[in-house]
Amino acid sequence: MLSSVVTYKTARDRLFGAAAWADGFALFAGGQNAGGVIGTSEKYRFADDAIQVGTSLGTARSWLAGAGNTTVGVFAQGTTNGLDSGKISTTERYTFATDGVAAGQDMVENVFGSAAAGNSTVGIWAGGQDTFAITRTRKYTYATDLQGPGTNLAGSAVKAF
Repeated sequence: MLSSVVTYKTARDRLFGAAAWADGFALFAGGQNAGGVIGTSEKYRFADDAIQVGTSLGTARSWLAGAGNTTVGVFAQGTTNGLDSGKISTTERYTFATDGVAAGQDMVENVFGSAAAGNSTVGIWAGGQDTFAITRTRKYTYATDLQGPGTNLAGSAVKAF
């Protein structure tokens, strides 16, 4: 059971699990609010439940996914207008030590609504939607900024919305 509620500085939805982590905090970026698609980021500090504004992504987007390790958070894909027509393959790397954001190696497909998870060396982007729901995955190596195909998800893909 949660003992407290923390209010983010920027109201947002369609975040779709876009988070990366570093020692002591989580980073959330992108999403959408009443004003449209956004690229802002915020750090959630675990020790005291405090919120700190981070560096914005270079490409505002919603329905994106992110994964990371203690050095870098990687945010990829999504949609620039909140719709299927704005889907992108863009990848951005957030370096925690400097709060810097730089372009990463883009994914090969324009997809939105995917999910991502990772460990200390790689992140896996899975599923989502291009023209239809997909079962494909991409494996992104943080240290080399390279990505390639992963093992496809089993079973049928389900449309994100």
